[in-house]
Amino acid sequence: MNIFPNPTSDFIAIQVVGLNQENLSIELFDATGKLVQKSSINAGATNTYLDTRTLYAGNYLVKITGATVSKT
Repeated sequence: MNIFPNPTSDFIAIQVVGLNQENLSIELFDATGKLVQKSSINAGATNTYLDTRTLYAGNYLVKITGATVSKT
């Protein structure tokens, strides 16, 4: 997985390297653990974008979950 640009002020791109063979859930959490955005990457697709223009400056965590993968 690639997540870029970092830091950002507009959008972040989440990109799967290689062929994505499962549906992936993408969640963006703030530093307190509150879910602030959700997206997905369907099987066969390679990327999604999260709009960060309305978020406050700070650190955020991206959690990527699928049937065989879970990464934060």
